[in-house]
Amino acid sequence: MRRGIRRVRRALQLGVGVMALAALLAGAALSFAAPAAEAQQATTFQVTITNQSNPEMIITPGAYLVHSSAGAFWTAGQTAPLALERIAEIGDPGEAVATLGATATDPAPASGNSITFTISATPGQMLSTAQMLIATNDAFVGVSSMPLFDSGAPVSVTVNLVAWDAGTEQNNALFAGFAGGQPDPSQGAANVENGTATSGTVAVSDQFSGTQATLTVQAGGGVTPPAAGGAGIAGGAGAPTALLLGLAAAATLGATWAARRLVRSA
Repeated sequence: MRRGIRRVRRALQLGVGVMALAALLAGAALSFAAPAAEAQQATTFQVTITNQSNPEMIITPGAYLVHSSAGAFWTAGQTAPLALERIAEIGDPGEAVATLGATATDPAPASGNSITFTISATPGQMLSTAQMLIATNDAFVGVSSMPLFDSGAPVSVTVNLVAWDAGTEQNNALFAGFAGGQPDPSQGAANVENGTATSGTVAVSDQFSGTQATLTVQAGGGVTPPAAGGAGIAGGAGAPTALLLGLAAAATLGATWAARRLVRSA
């Protein structure tokens, strides 16, 4: 009789120990599952910029940047970074591409012409753009840190773009040409330091009135799921989660079976 009681106690102790192990494994599984559940999906957007310049002029190549921190490209009321200065003065996006990781855009040669590109973003990210109005010293059109999501939902919107002054070069009359410090493709590298430098801040240009371009963001190009891992324990968050949950279940079943066997042998 005493031997039977000892076996029952051993069964209970074994069951409690293995159940504790199962609880630990289940907890670990949930800790792996949490990052997977929090993984943000990327939404694609189609962006169209249309030249509406008045007086009509070329909107040069520029750049766009998808980013998470406000002001990552340029900010109104602040000194223009070199990446913006190069675009606003000579229509060169190279600095923005090299230092900010921005993507270059095509030009929009005449009023009514458009350029279109596709971007991918996750909730919390923003869009910034900049393109020069060519018959100026340092005027440009663009948006700064425009939200692409509203309360987690992707945004579709059309924005009227005014002309901005980068504040980096003295303004001369529109269409003053190379002699007035404005870019001339035939002059090559001489355009870089052509004009009189100033140390202002980015502000709305007083040489234009009203809308000079429109920017349309259209969500719904599809949702891009997070990258999936391969099979096995190294195959992303789902694999270790499933493995640990399986081990927890196995431990529970094993404890039940062992306890029953010990009780029966009692």
